[in-house]
This record gives sequence, C-alpha cells and structure tokens, in this order.
Amino acid sequence: MLTGRLGRRFEESIAISKEILTLETIDERSAPQMSQYNPEGFPEGDWDERGDLSWNEFDWRQFLLRRGKEVERFASLYQIHCHEPDHLDHVAQQMGWQAEDWSVADFEGEADDPEATSGVIGEDGSDSLDSDPYTLHRHPVFIVTRALFGQLELLIEALCAVPGIHLRVRPKRLWALAGALSSAEREMLLALQSLDMGDFMLAVLHFKLAHQAISDTMTHLEGLADVSGAADEFRLEGRVRLFDLREVCLRVMSDCREEDRRNFRDPD
Repeated sequence: MLTGRLGRRFEESIAISKEILTLETIDERSAPQMSQYNPEGFPEGDWDERGDLSWNEFDWRQFLLRRGKEVERFASLYQIHCHEPDHLDHVAQQMGWQAEDWSVADFEGEADDPEATSGVIGEDGSDSLDSDPYTLHRHPVFIVTRALFGQLELLIEALCAVPGIHLRVRPKRLWALAGALSSAEREMLLALQSLDMGDFMLAVLHFKLAHQAISDTMTHLEGLADVSGAADEFRLEGRVRLFDLREVCLRVMSDCREEDRRNFRDPD
C-alpha cells in the first residue's frame, strides 16, 4: 500500500476522480425519458446489429456512468490486492468474471447475440448493468486497461504534487515517461477496437506496439532509481501495474492467434 506524501496525494487524486465520475450534471427529472424501443430501429447499414435499441444522448450518458463505475470497482479491488500472488486473476474472480469472459471471441459472439445487444429495459423501468447493450466498454480487457492506466496516471499526478519533487526529478524525465505511457494506452485501445471489428491480426500488431511502449515506460520508470523518497514508492507501484498490463497484452495476443487459427481451419 502507498504511504507517506505520495500515498496521500494518490488517495486525494482517487477521491477527486471518483467525485468527477459520479457527478450527475443532468437533472434526471428534466432529462429526456429513456427510449426503450423504436419500431423503425436502425433500418439501414450495420446499425441493424443493434436490433430495436434506440437510445438518445442521455441514455448513453447513463450507460457510460454505469460502465465507469465498473472500472472504478475493479480499480478499488486491485488497489487492495495488487501486492498478492495471482492478484490479477483474483480480482477478476471478485468482479464475477469467468475464464471465458476474457476470450477475444466474445467481441464477435456477444455482438451477434440478440440477448446481449438488445439493451432491454426492465418492466419496472430499471436500467441495470445486465440490461446494457454489448459494447467493448463491457469487456473485461477494456475494464482492466482503463483501470490500470487510470491508476498510473494518478500515480504520476501524485508524484508531481509532492513538494520539491521538481528539484529532484527533471520535468523532461517525467514528460518522457508520461509520453510512453500515453502511447501504450493508445495502442491497447486501438487493439481492443480491432478486436471489436474482428481483425485479430491487426489487434496482435497493436498489442505488440503496446507491449513495446510499456517496456519503454518501464525503462523511464527505472531511470528514477537514483531518486529516493516518494519516487521509490512511485517506481514500486508503477512497476506492478505495468507488469500486469504487459501480462494482459501477452494473454490476449495468444488468444488472438488461436482464434485466427480456428477461423482459418473453420472459415464458416
């Protein structure tokens, strides 16, 4: 667990991010009512895959808030267990994910499942997580990616807020670290988008680029070894999260290759 000034800054950053995440800027009483069905649906093009779902901007905002809370839940559990053996799989179990939930085949299978994409709202008007339409926001790999990169960004913010840190760490060094981290996040999100489109080999390429960017980030991180105090904790906590992100890349790349071989053997 984080301690000292870095720990306090990190907890403050988490509290602020939670406040922003749960902030409701739209008064539900004055917001548009949720539109459950449209008999015309999306009659043309690829939108047919969404079935009868027809949501307005407010509906999608509520959806993103619910998905954001899932990312926050994973991040909170991860923060508790991140220094335990097999913590990534342990947290996944606590999230209720089964091994098959991580499969890249879910990106295609769920999208083709009318039960998963219907976005049906209960008869009582409830809009639970189970009734949400399937998008990549729901996939465990996306949730893990957003949570861990979010925590790494908060760690950098917390380190920068430590009094006097600019006297011990040149801003250029932190800028290089943040740049490599941003590249890694971008490549992982592009890989997930490729999976959502069913392009497994394109996903593998983006995961490889993400893996390289993660390695670059770790190099910059270890470059802070000559800085003691808060930077030591920053390196420890950052290293754990970067190793886990690299593990996610390797697992999903292996899954992508297997899925691509399966599709090659059985094109139907």
